[in-house]
Amino acid sequence: MYVIFENFLSEDECDHLVMLYQQGQSVSGLVVHNKGTFISDEDVLKCDIFDLPLDHHISNKTWHLIEDFADQHKFFINDMVGCQVMKYENNGKFVWHTDGYEPTDVLSMSIQLSHPQDYDGGEFQFGKHKNGNAQQQATEAYDNYKENQDNISPIMTLPRDIGTVWIYNSFLYHRVTPITKGARYSMTNWFHGEKL
Repeated sequence: MYVIFENFLSEDECDHLVMLYQQGQSVSGLVVHNKGTFISDEDVLKCDIFDLPLDHHISNKTWHLIEDFADQHKFFINDMVGCQVMKYENNGKFVWHTDGYEPTDVLSMSIQLSHPQDYDGGEFQFGKHKNGNAQQQATEAYDNYKENQDNISPIMTLPRDIGTVWIYNSFLYHRVTPITKGARYSMTNWFHGEKL
């Protein structure tokens, strides 16, 4: 399950988040591997990340959107991990993976902060395993990520319009293809709760 909302953030709001990233202190992206250990592995994830403060008005805006979405789609949401602004450049990527580790990891959100003409590559895609599954627990997806790369095929490439948000089941396979030119900025948030 995934839903797309166009123009969730204005161009000014997207530019503001990119500016915060550029002025803040970013770190290399980490992934969970081997039963919950955080590691840096550029074969899996190559990007830099800036954590947006939880009390920032755009963090609050994502919370209000997910509350409305949850009410309409019968989810109970009780917590969010927090917004991360991500910059992908110079072959930056995130291979096929899922976000859900625990049953309470129910929804993920990604927001496009860059104009489509600012970069080449960097496509956000959902995929399906050749066994027919479109989802898997994240720890299994990471532990078997090399095998999964050959066995998952894209089934949907999402629009690149600035300000567009995608809300999706945290256990769905998805990826960001390698950046071949320019830089792609996006913002991600994750939400805990349960399906009612």
